[in-house]
Amino acid sequence: MNAIRFLARPLVAAPFLASGIDAALFPEAHRERAAKLFATARLSGFAKKYGVQLELSAHTTDTITRSTGTAMVAAGSLLALGKMPRLCAGILAAVQVPLALSNYPFWEKEGAEKRAALIGLLSAAGLAGGAILAAAATEKTTAATATSAKTTAAPPETTAASPDTSTAQSSSALSKHASEAKAAK
Repeated sequence: MNAIRFLARPLVAAPFLASGIDAALFPEAHRERAAKLFATARLSGFAKKYGVQLELSAHTTDTITRSTGTAMVAAGSLLALGKMPRLCAGILAAVQVPLALSNYPFWEKEGAEKRAALIGLLSAAGLAGGAILAAAATEKTTAATATSAKTTAAPPETTAASPDTSTAQSSSALSKHASEAKAAK
């Protein structure tokens, strides 16, 4: 594992870990936003389309919040350690999207509050993007990229002609220069 990956994975995982711990330990603080998220899903037709019951009690909402927080802590910890990074980063990115929309509903705000919510949403989107990059950047992909870069950067002599042809071309060029040098004397 190179040094950049060694430093970047824990940095990407840290906000997910903090958010997950908060959700797992204090689900009551997240209850109102979770209720808004479920209400939005209910209004969008999600519940009817997939047959999901979204009339949830406070206890059920807290359980879902704790479960989501626990999943974020588990995936964030494994990502920080470099264990199953693609899977963990994919899980974190997928969880981040609905959380970002419920945490930063800029469409409900006006003025400065709307700008602040929009900035928060874009920051959360950047965090999801970082998780997606962490999922895509593995040792194999970077090694394959480096190997393909080495093979495509071959010297022009070897790609232009076969060894026999390039030798013949080189000797004819030398004899041409030699005859021009004799004529100049």
